[in-house]
Amino acid sequence: MSRIGNLPIEVPAGVTVVCKNNIVTVTGPKGNLVQSVDPSITVEISGGKVALSRVMKKSKQKHITVYIEH
Repeated sequence: MSRIGNLPIEVPAGVTVVCKNNIVTVTGPKGNLVQSVDPSITVEISGGKVALSRVMKKSKQKHITVYIEH
């Protein structure tokens, strides 16, 4: 099984990422994206990188699943 979900995501220059109340907002020159994140996943933003980690071992399926809100 791939471990790509464990790698941090690099944030390009000119893009801002904010996480508040399990809602991640990404703003950049091409627009905005709002993403809801399951509470069993923690989002850490530091040093131009975004890292996702599981709170509980049981939440592995949610770590690799994405729900995009429009």
